[in-house]
Amino acid sequence: MNNYETLTKKQILNIFENNKELILNNWANLIAENEKNFSEFDELLNIFKCILSNYIYHLKNENRKLCFSCIKRTVEKMDVNDISYNNFMISIPYFQESYISILLRNLKNKDIEKCITLSNRIYNKIITNIQNEYLNINDSTLTAMLKLSELRDDMTGHHVERTREYAVVLSKELNLDDNFVKHISKASLLHDIGKVAVRDEILLKPGKLTEDEYEEIKKHTITGAKAISKVIGVNEYTNEYLYMAIDIALGHHEKYDGSGYPNGIKGIEIPLCSRIFALADAYDVITSERPYKKSFSHEEAVRRIKLDCGKHFDPDIVNAFTKIQGKFQIINNKYK
Repeated sequence: MNNYETLTKKQILNIFENNKELILNNWANLIAENEKNFSEFDELLNIFKCILSNYIYHLKNENRKLCFSCIKRTVEKMDVNDISYNNFMISIPYFQESYISILLRNLKNKDIEKCITLSNRIYNKIITNIQNEYLNINDSTLTAMLKLSELRDDMTGHHVERTREYAVVLSKELNLDDNFVKHISKASLLHDIGKVAVRDEILLKPGKLTEDEYEEIKKHTITGAKAISKVIGVNEYTNEYLYMAIDIALGHHEKYDGSGYPNGIKGIEIPLCSRIFALADAYDVITSERPYKKSFSHEEAVRRIKLDCGKHFDPDIVNAFTKIQGKFQIINNKYK
């Protein structure tokens, strides 16, 4: 760092340390004026107190590890308090507007441009680090939940991997774009994540479920969608696959004729990714041994899927499946 930048940092640091409360009060007033029904105000105020402290610490210290540990503590606090990421993102520009107004009041004209440029650069760096760490924590949470789900439902061995591959080859046969294929490859992994909330005595029951038990297991679709919703990351581009994962988790037991669950929607009301995955999941269930059933042959799976065309399954997707059923059999055999 050159002497010019060091001097500028000292100017900003001095202003920030002497105006901490004013910066936070300005931020609060801007939120109150511009966001009438804003929730989580007190929780976010505490987060921005942390961010201001991080900012000041960054101005004082060039030790990257120590600066990152402050970022990590801020994100952990967001996670523990279950703060909406949308509200956090809404709050960011108001905080920037607040500290810029304080800088303008306390700087000489000749220093304004260099100080605001440097202060914005530091602020953007801190926010970017928070975004990245938030994404890392939430992706780790999803991964841990997925592994837990797999461990509890071990009888279905490789179900997640097989259904992902089925969904990918079906999507390609339907001539869907590369982005869709990439997203369904990741999103499909989370389709049964809601089963972590289902009791073992129901999930692993060897016999037929009672009506009440069936109603409980059906809730895994809603539970899974809610779990993914809570951990959606930084922005729609970084985590676009998670939006698809919500659709798959919620809708992979819907049926084309409207007789499925949890919402009983039908036809194209069911998201395309859910319609594709419904067939992939059904094929794997038919051809796999489960606590409550024996496995059936590939040929039997094809017969049942064709029989349910227009009932359980989208006819266009069944048509695509019949053309590439051999690929399904190859994938199925690969994991035996």
